[in-house]
Amino acid sequence: MLSAYILPAAKSAIPLAENTDNVKALKLLSARLQNSSPVDREKIKAKTEKSFQGLKFKEYVNNEYGFMVTYDADLLNMANDTQLISPLVIKRRGLKGLPVFAALVDDIPRGMALEKSADYLVDFYKKTFDISEFKITTQKPIKLSGGLEANYFEIKWKYQSLSLLTVGVFAYKNNKIIGAFAGSTEKTSVEYLALMVKSLKFIKQAR
Repeated sequence: MLSAYILPAAKSAIPLAENTDNVKALKLLSARLQNSSPVDREKIKAKTEKSFQGLKFKEYVNNEYGFMVTYDADLLNMANDTQLISPLVIKRRGLKGLPVFAALVDDIPRGMALEKSADYLVDFYKKTFDISEFKITTQKPIKLSGGLEANYFEIKWKYQSLSLLTVGVFAYKNNKIIGAFAGSTEKTSVEYLALMVKSLKFIKQAR
C-alpha cells in the first residue's frame, strides 16, 4: 500500500492536491480501512511491512564514531550539501528538496537527559531555519540493534508555508549525541521516515 500509493505521492513532483489518480487511490484505501475488520487490518499491515522490503537502501558508515545508518537510495547527495554544517555528518534529500535524511554527531548538551534529546534538534532548527512554530508530538525510549538505549521522537513544525514532520532517533555514547533524523511534509508516511532513522546501529570504531 505504501510503496504503491503513499510513497510515490510523497515523492512525486506533482502536489498531491493536483495528483488526482493518487488522491482517488488513497480515498479508496481509506474507505477500505474504515470498513475492514481487525483481521483484515492485520492482513493490510502485513502487506504494508512487506512492501517496505521492495525499497532500495544505501548505507552510511562512520568509522570515526562507530555507527551506521541506512537510507532510501533515491535520496541524493545534492551539490550544495557537499560542505555540511556542523554537527551534520551526512545529508541526503529528494530531487525537489524533500524528503531529507541526515545524521549528526555533537557533544551532549550539558544537563540534557536522553529522553529530552528532541530539544536538541529543535534548537538546531531554530539556529538553522527561521522557525517559531513546532510541537514535539512523540518522544519515547527504544532499543537499538545491539541493545543501546535511544530516544525516538516525532516533531511537527512549520517553515514558511510548509507543514512539516521530522522523525528522529538519538543516542548517547562516549559523551557524544549521535543520531539520525528524516523529514518531509506531513503527507509523507511516518513509517517511511522511521524506517530510516531506526536503522541507527553502533559498530566497532576504527583504530
